Amino acid sequence: MKRLSLIVVGLILLAWAMPVAAASPTREYAPLPDLIEDTTSCGYLVDVTFPINREYALSFYDNAGNLIRIEITGHLVVTFTNPANHRSVTANISGPTRIGIANGTFESLGRGGGPLPNFDGLVLFAGRTGSAGIHGHLFLDVCAALA
Repeated sequence: MKRLSLIVVGLILLAWAMPVAAASPTREYAPLPDLIEDTTSCGYLVDVTFPINREYALSFYDNAGNLIRIEITGHLVVTFTNPANHRSVTANISGPTRIGIANGTFESLGRGGGPLPNFDGLVLFAGRTGSAGIHGHLFLDVCAALA
């Protein structure tokens, strides 16, 4: 009986120590479009281009093979241009960005640019933004700079 207990305990410990067999993450090139024409954020046309556009998406899966998280990394530079007066602003907005699929969360770290919830227009910002709010600072009102 004592020997059977040791075997059972040994099997439990062996099962506990075995790594979980989750699917390996996949990595894909994920460039943004060459041109986005934004007609609503500033109240006038803003051309959004990406002179450096080398982002990749890492997709993570659970044990059953279901997508649970996407992380976007790489070098991304944005240029906002007002074609009416040719004013432009260029900034490095490399992430990373994390999107939680299973729980519906979104988080961006570092510099970013574009529209933000609860802000009018387009902004450049630094810090942490996402589902939990904005923790960082806005460093440029893009619409005001291009007007």
